[in-house]
Amino acid sequence: MIKSYIKTALRHLRKQKGYSFINIFGLAIGIACCILILLWVRDELSYDGFHAKADRLFRLVEEQPYAGGTIFKVAVTPGPLGPALIEEIPEVINACRYTTAPRFLVGYKERRFYESGMGMADPSFWKMFGFKLIKGDPDTVFKQINALVISENFAVKYFGDEDPLDKALRMENMYDLVVKGVMEDVPSNSHLQFDCVMPFELLKMGGQRLDQWGNNSYYTYAELAENANTDDVDQKIRGFITKHHPRSDTTLHLQSIKRIHLHSDYVADVPGLGDIRYIFIFSLTAFLVLLIACINFMNLATARAGNRAREVGMRKVTGASRVHIMRQFLGESVLYALFAFILALGIVSLLLPAFGNLAGKTLSLGLSQGIGLYLALIGIALLTGLGAGIYPALYLSGFKPVDVLRGSSFSGPKGKNFRRILVVFQFSLSIGLIIISIIIQGQINFIHHKDIGFDRENVIYERFGMRTFRVYESFKNEALRDPNVVGVTSANSLPIYILNSTSSVSWPGKDPNEEVLFHNATVTHDYFETLGMEMAEGRAFSREHASDAKEAYIINQAAARVMGEESPVGKPFTLWGDAGTVIGVVKNFHFKSMNTSVEPLVIRLRDAEPYTYLMVRIKGTNIPDTLDRLTKTWNTVSPAFPFDYTFLDEEFDRMYRPEQRIGTIFGAFTVLAIIIASLGLLGLAAFVAERRTHEIGVRKVLGATMGNIVYLLSREFAILVAVANIVAWPAAYYIMRKWLQNYAYHIGINPLVFLGAGILALFVALFTVSWQALRAASVDPVDSLRYE
Repeated sequence: MIKSYIKTALRHLRKQKGYSFINIFGLAIGIACCILILLWVRDELSYDGFHAKADRLFRLVEEQPYAGGTIFKVAVTPGPLGPALIEEIPEVINACRYTTAPRFLVGYKERRFYESGMGMADPSFWKMFGFKLIKGDPDTVFKQINALVISENFAVKYFGDEDPLDKALRMENMYDLVVKGVMEDVPSNSHLQFDCVMPFELLKMGGQRLDQWGNNSYYTYAELAENANTDDVDQKIRGFITKHHPRSDTTLHLQSIKRIHLHSDYVADVPGLGDIRYIFIFSLTAFLVLLIACINFMNLATARAGNRAREVGMRKVTGASRVHIMRQFLGESVLYALFAFILALGIVSLLLPAFGNLAGKTLSLGLSQGIGLYLALIGIALLTGLGAGIYPALYLSGFKPVDVLRGSSFSGPKGKNFRRILVVFQFSLSIGLIIISIIIQGQINFIHHKDIGFDRENVIYERFGMRTFRVYESFKNEALRDPNVVGVTSANSLPIYILNSTSSVSWPGKDPNEEVLFHNATVTHDYFETLGMEMAEGRAFSREHASDAKEAYIINQAAARVMGEESPVGKPFTLWGDAGTVIGVVKNFHFKSMNTSVEPLVIRLRDAEPYTYLMVRIKGTNIPDTLDRLTKTWNTVSPAFPFDYTFLDEEFDRMYRPEQRIGTIFGAFTVLAIIIASLGLLGLAAFVAERRTHEIGVRKVLGATMGNIVYLLSREFAILVAVANIVAWPAAYYIMRKWLQNYAYHIGINPLVFLGAGILALFVALFTVSWQALRAASVDPVDSLRYE
């Protein structure tokens, strides 16, 4: 019987090549979308699951309460936290501190490169996490303070075919670190990304204190005992910071390492994290695209029901039950889905490299992904076939033999109305996706082009090393001799990413019991002028006022508002116990992501301190020549350290690259959804034209023009698309209003977006239908009426 069903299905596939192609190709695109999104979602959900102890590994995070009920969620913690947890919390059997090292110039023989992917960790790091050592003993690899563990790629980069063990790498042209271990390259699905790791205790050699409970600078991880109750431990550690630092009312929490990538909204977190909301958004998008493809199948199957009515009637007369008929048609739809699945695998193979590059991931469909993935994909194909075929099977199997053999029509009002509902639903989804895609792109463009309070164009920055800050003044003086150099300054943070914060601030009238959080930056002269920042009141730092280096502060407008001062210039202000005076108020500028509003900021001047970033503004003309001269100037004053600059606007764009990728991916899937919907409409239009061939012939004989015929066949579909707009607009508005609320600064929802999406959908629908209508209208009426 199964063989008979398959033969019947293949016979219909050959007889109806056009409709079969639309069904199979539409399902293939829908399944391909599902596979691509499934691979992306699978990768996102797999983060940090490769650690053998993943279920028992947690990161410690803080919630700091401040004035006005604000909760400041922070991923970094105090230095002594890890060791204290082991001593005082029995369920914590191991702890590890981790931080990212500053950029170092690393050298071995003639090879010298700047390296930013360097981590610093306690020796317990190798016991807790699943980063595997190829060479070296995890128990002794950090036995000496100048040890270093490097990745395989890092080893090849510096040592080539040499054995790297016990060889020294020169750091900052100052000291050596000896390679004591080689590890496998860090998996891409790890929230910690590094190329090498050095002992955490090296920080002491750099002058940092690791025993201060009031300084949050490091990531702390804890390993719990196998039988430990996570909720109980979380309750025990809540007041742990306050216990050791009574002035703090910070709350401590456990965060599973498997939740860090998708469930983190903490300040000072590791870069490159995802967002669980996009998992839901793209999973829903995949479902909707596949649903549109399934609707195509239902529409065409039920529309062409009359062509198979006699077959159903004959089968029932010869003894077939409704269950048998349903089984046959479900089998056919599953067979179509399997053909579509094979085609979808080919489509995915072609698109996967481009999609992986777009998503910023290395995605694979190879056998190395495990049999579970392929079982899931085959399951999707089978469910697609069953889902697409269930209604046609019920509909076709319900035909009565008496009606069929009598020649009754099976394209009556009920069938037409159901198809109309499906078309409306299908295009409602497509229009909704168009609106969402346009608004997402609009928000991304808004972020990219919004005035952030200073001019980020034509500014380059160089990160100072441990020694290069000493050449700052020499470089600045030489660089400013170039007429194409507008300004030179330096600071401890980039102006687009200021994370340092403190509540150790005070001013006259401040409630001593109220904790107010101020971000802070330390800069040199010419900071505001070089970056094009405007003063709302008062003045910038000036060399004409020697006291600025010790007694002057500049705040932003948000800080002035928090202080409750309409004109704070000249008012006393204290930061970390250093009393001074507010000499100016800078206009608000965005020094963090636009997901948050501009927060209070205080800026101080310290020309004598080392700074992290050198910033140079150049003119927008002859940029290559100017950069070449700046490089030569740097090499003159600092020949031992290469000049490795980056444009500030490139760094700004990098901050929002995840949103740009999400918007582009969403837009691509929206286009595919429209293509699928158009394929279905093409099939329906062809069916309608076929059914009305006689009518079209009669109308043409009676004088109807080709335009009249096209209008006749297109009018109903245009009305259905108009109804789809009415359905889609409110839903899309509600969804995007909620989404835009995630941004402190966002675009408004322009009604023209809805109108444009509706017009676009109508144009696509009319173009698709009109093409088929033109074919029908061009048929000679003699051929249409030959057998009448």
